[in-house]
Amino acid sequence: MHAIAMGALVLLIVLHCAISLLTARSLVSTARTVRLSRRPVHRLKRTDMTKYSFEGEDVPLTLALDLPLVAMEVQESVHYSITNPETADEWLYNSPPGTGGFRFGERHRGFFSTFFHQLHCYRILRNDFVSGVQNRIHTQHCFNFLRLSILCQADLTLERGDFATRDFEADRVSEVHVCQDWEKLYDAVGHDWLSWLHYAKANNITVPLVNF
Repeated sequence: MHAIAMGALVLLIVLHCAISLLTARSLVSTARTVRLSRRPVHRLKRTDMTKYSFEGEDVPLTLALDLPLVAMEVQESVHYSITNPETADEWLYNSPPGTGGFRFGERHRGFFSTFFHQLHCYRILRNDFVSGVQNRIHTQHCFNFLRLSILCQADLTLERGDFATRDFEADRVSEVHVCQDWEKLYDAVGHDWLSWLHYAKANNITVPLVNF
C-alpha cells in the first residue's frame, strides 16, 4: 500500500508540474527568444556544484543554471485578479512542485530559488487583499523582500511617456523587456523535485505535497 501511495504521489507531482508549466506559459505575457542558441533540456549542472559540500556556509551563491535571454512584451491581463476568487488557481499555478525548492549535497540539503520566493510573496500579498492580513510579520517581510529584489535587478528598460498618467484599460501594451528565460527554471526545479521524490521513496522518507 505504501508503494502504491508513493507511486500515486509521484504521478500527481508529474501532472501538477505539467499543468503548472502549461498554465504559466499561457497566462504570463508573451515571450519570444532573442538568443539563437537554446539547449533542448535545461537541468542543473551538478558537475558545477561538486566543489561545495553544502555543509554550513560552504554553498554557492547561485544555481549553476544557464538561462537564455528572452524578450517579454508587457501587457495588461484579464488574469491574476487581486480579489476575484476564481483566479486563486492562476496564482497558485505559479508555484511549481516543491514550491521552488532544490536539494543538494550528501544530506540533500534544501534550498529555494529567489525567483520562487518572490512569486510566493506576491501570493501572500494577494491573499492579504482577499482575506485581510493573516501574518503581519510575514507580510512586512514580503514587502521589504520584493523592494530589495527590485533594487537588485535594476531593470533599465526605457518606458515611453508617463506611466502614472497612462490609461491601463485602453493602452494595454507596454515595453519589451529582456529577461532570463523563466520557463527553463521551471523545467529545472520540476526535474530536481522528481529526483528528490524518487530518492525519498527509495529511503522511506515522507514528502508532503505543499504549495504556498
